[in-house]
Amino acid sequence: MFSSRPLSLPHWTSMDQADSDVLDISTKVQLHGVLWKKPFGRPSTKWSRRFFMIKESFLLYYAENEKRNFDTNRYFNIHPKGVIPLGGCVVSSKEEQGMPFAMTITHEDFTGNVVLAAESEAEQAQWLELLQESGKVTWKNAQLGEAMIESLEAQGLQLAKEKQEYVDKLMEETEELCLQREQKEELERLNQVLEEEKQRFEEVVVELKMEQEQIKVELDGTAHSLKGVETEKKELHSLTTLLQKSLE
Repeated sequence: MFSSRPLSLPHWTSMDQADSDVLDISTKVQLHGVLWKKPFGRPSTKWSRRFFMIKESFLLYYAENEKRNFDTNRYFNIHPKGVIPLGGCVVSSKEEQGMPFAMTITHEDFTGNVVLAAESEAEQAQWLELLQESGKVTWKNAQLGEAMIESLEAQGLQLAKEKQEYVDKLMEETEELCLQREQKEELERLNQVLEEEKQRFEEVVVELKMEQEQIKVELDGTAHSLKGVETEKKELHSLTTLLQKSLE
């Protein structure tokens, strides 16, 4: 990221980021829109479209598709592709081949010029006016601008930290839920086993009752038979007694 330090104003710096964290910032954005841009720091005839915005004394630029996100959500993305300090810069119109509404931004500390181009003369005039106004800043204002960027970075880090804490908490709750689900499945399995054991036990009880009834029936039959034998024994004894008397 562009950084201002005592006694120096370095060049613009690339700030490509894998993430796209955004932050709703109340500070006014003076101007935003899509411009053509030449590669910085080296001669080239290649042009590419980028989404630019002027914020305080800085010119920030993003990939072109960021315009759609900004127009839809009105969020200020804290990770631009680059930041150009405008303090002390000279901004002027310029006509480039195929780009009649070009602009240059120069500064004694820059290596080469920043060359941009608008689509129309009216758009060029609007950007020239605000770029020139934003360049009229003091060193103190530049430091304030850098403090703003550092504050945005800090807030971005805080958001990333909170996001990670949320993800960690979500993972912990997910693991706990999985454990509870496994415990529930184990309890259901044990209940099934107990239910099957209960059914088998009930079947054994029914079989034992049936056997008990059968044994009772057999015992009753045996008792009845024994009673009949006893009766016959008595009758036989009486008959034997009578025969003995008759023989005498």
